[in-house]
Amino acid sequence: MSERKSRRWTADELSLLRRLVFDEKPLSANAAVLNRTVLAVRTKAAHERLKVRDDSSPGPQGSGGDR
Repeated sequence: MSERKSRRWTADELSLLRRLVFDEKPLSANAAVLNRTVLAVRTKAAHERLKVRDDSSPGPQGSGGDR
């Protein structure tokens, strides 16, 4: 069985994660900027008690659907 290779989060990465979450960037965008998997970013955000926006979540303008 292969061993999982994980990188520790640096202080700079944590700071950037907090900024991205504060700016309400979607989870996949955060992962791309941080060069991490979506799961890694979601897990770290939860550990840091940060509320991330899933890609399926509506943005600040709402769902954008017409009624």
